[in-house]
Amino acid sequence: MSRAAVVADLVRGQTRQLKMPGLARAFEALGRQAREERWSFEDYLHEALAVEITSRVESAVRQRLRDARFLEMKTLDQFDFAAADGVDAQVVADLARGGWIERAENVLLAGPIGTGKTHLAIALGIEAARQRRRVAFFRAADLVRISSRRATSASSGGSSAASIASTCSSLTRSGSSRSTALAASCCSTRSRLATSAGPY
Repeated sequence: MSRAAVVADLVRGQTRQLKMPGLARAFEALGRQAREERWSFEDYLHEALAVEITSRVESAVRQRLRDARFLEMKTLDQFDFAAADGVDAQVVADLARGGWIERAENVLLAGPIGTGKTHLAIALGIEAARQRRRVAFFRAADLVRISSRRATSASSGGSSAASIASTCSSLTRSGSSRSTALAASCCSTRSRLATSAGPY
């Protein structure tokens, strides 16, 4: 076995010990690029650490998305704003930046059935997860049940139940009397995002 192969095996073992999977995948390719482009040792170290940081961020986002338990993955890129009557793309873009979560505000997406409320709720949850926020996705019935349990706990000295009706941003026109059964919660700051097709 050549010295280069021995060193590569040693590095792989060290990356396992240090729990650096991104670096384990990239160090050989980075080494070849560094030799070809005559990088300094510092340049190589910088690129290697940057790869590991990116890997960790991506891994954290994937874990957040798994923890959220979305019904399906729906992104803002997939949303057809041209076909969604009354949905303001600029308002959605502003919500995607997460300021409402920073301010511990709540968001209500209201409108007729089939206007994309659930799609937007999931997409905004995905954006929050990409910002490394904790996100949870609930059916409305489950969320009501959880809130009821917390309210009961609060009445006996536990923590108070979170309200789903504080600061609301209406993205669609009010519609039918039927309501959807979905809600998304960005729990780390006690902000809530809910969908409903009920009248207001």
